[in-house]
Amino acid sequence: MARPARRSLAAAAALALALAPLFSAGAARADYTVQQKVSFAAEGKGAADFSWAVNDREFRLDVKRGADQRSFVFNGRVFYVCGRLDKTRLDAIRKMQISDKALLASLEKGVCQDLGTEFGVRFFLSPYDAVGSADAAAGFSTSLGVDSSEIELTGTTANAGGVKCVNFTRTYVVADKKAGGSEELDETACNAPSVKWRAAFGRQLGMTLIRQPNGKQTFQILSGDLKKMPGLTLTTTAKVSGKAPGGKAVNRSFTVATSAVKEGELKPADLGFPAGYDSLDPEAVAAAGKSYAPKKGDGGDLSFDALLRAMILSVNPLAAIKP
Repeated sequence: MARPARRSLAAAAALALALAPLFSAGAARADYTVQQKVSFAAEGKGAADFSWAVNDREFRLDVKRGADQRSFVFNGRVFYVCGRLDKTRLDAIRKMQISDKALLASLEKGVCQDLGTEFGVRFFLSPYDAVGSADAAAGFSTSLGVDSSEIELTGTTANAGGVKCVNFTRTYVVADKKAGGSEELDETACNAPSVKWRAAFGRQLGMTLIRQPNGKQTFQILSGDLKKMPGLTLTTTAKVSGKAPGGKAVNRSFTVATSAVKEGELKPADLGFPAGYDSLDPEAVAAAGKSYAPKKGDGGDLSFDALLRAMILSVNPLAAIKP
């Protein structure tokens, strides 16, 4: 029984080596800050400001929508979401009989928690849809896969924020292999190949994906997507349609406009956690979660760790649990 396992690991290693050049960052580091306005058309959605700090190895994205602000930080190895819990979400946790005062204080002050591969894949394909539809993304399980991706050059270029970008049409499909949900994104986008935020991030995702069922196919699709669109999307008009797990129809859209792209050396603080934020202690979360008993079939079947992650992503707590 040991030999097939060794062959499987060898095959995965060979695949990683074959695709590694596609995900390798260039030798010369280039730092950028990018300012964008993203408009979402769906129930309860509106406009958001996206502020990027990017180099070839790391990135930080600050998203501000009204009074709500979150940050998405990739430090070259781990992908985090950072945010504060508002009164509604803190009250929801208290009703779960979570009495750890230190944990509650840190959640109110601001914390960063690692994100799973499934959200990472969505973010790699479209940070705008992943962030804008966090409620929808939370409904997909660990069996998320990418079924297809098609990208075509339009033969034209444009300029956004003072930077040249290349026009594409693009379609991809994400599906939940177990629950049956499936979504298709169609967009017309302009991609700036000079702002390389995806390579190191994609390589890290690939190291995890090749160990998962169906992960090899997803990794290959991501590598093909990266090869054609290596940089940051500066403008796009996109529509998403399909069915969520459970059969509910999906119909949303968004647009992206870039107001400024500036090249210049970034400081470590520009790429790190927001000031005053710390990473969430997994041991404290595990200890606090022992008093939480999720209710199956009542919308509360997430683990406490996953529930916190959803709330930091600003998912409506009532979508995850009914206190």
